[in-house]
Amino acid sequence: MHVFRHVTATGVGAARQVELVTDMAPPLVTTPASLSPKLERTEGPGRYVYSFGLEPGQAILLQRTGATPLVDPTVLPVTWPGLDGTRVQNYWGKHKRTAFLPRPTPAPTPPRPPAPPPPPAVKCSPAGGSAPAGYTCFSNMCAFDGARPAGKTGCGHDICHPSAAGRPTSGSALAALCLLVTGENATAVAAARCNAYPGCETFASNPVYTPGHCSSGQGGDDAGGVCFKFFRSGKAGFHPDTGWTLLTKG
Repeated sequence: MHVFRHVTATGVGAARQVELVTDMAPPLVTTPASLSPKLERTEGPGRYVYSFGLEPGQAILLQRTGATPLVDPTVLPVTWPGLDGTRVQNYWGKHKRTAFLPRPTPAPTPPRPPAPPPPPAVKCSPAGGSAPAGYTCFSNMCAFDGARPAGKTGCGHDICHPSAAGRPTSGSALAALCLLVTGENATAVAAARCNAYPGCETFASNPVYTPGHCSSGQGGDDAGGVCFKFFRSGKAGFHPDTGWTLLTKG
């Protein structure tokens, strides 16, 4: 901590404009009082930059705020250390220090705000009227069985398609669940199939999910009817997906 600073201009050369960095806060007590350093700026806590002019041979004594001005101070010479590998011989204009108090650490970057939550599920009515007994209908929602791969959104693996290439075996109870639903009241038929298949909790449909996705074996996408996806997952497996109508138990 600096108690005072004494600066003297040599008796040769012209007037000097001095810039002094110190930990002494303004206002400073100066001797002689006629020299009044100007506070140029602050560079962090405890780091003040003053400027003042000195004529050849003139000196100034700077003391902390509230100090009693020294009438007859004793001033001793101080040897400046070498800077940047070079010993300084001419103190004026060549002894800008590089080892002052460190600049304050900048404030940390605020954390990025969390991503907004997905839009809430909106209840709906399936085509053909109200939802079957025991089911609740949601629009623009689908589901996903199993672990969802990173980056995967919307509909995913279901009972009928447990993997990208998987299809049920013809003639099994699983195949019966996954057949194309034809005729009227397709939603009611799909609900009855889900109720009859152990573990089925949810089913969904979308006009773009064409009949060719189902195991009807009749006509592919040209066949009439609705192809449903059936899921074991309940609401925990929901994910927004435009165009899908989803019905789940409860």
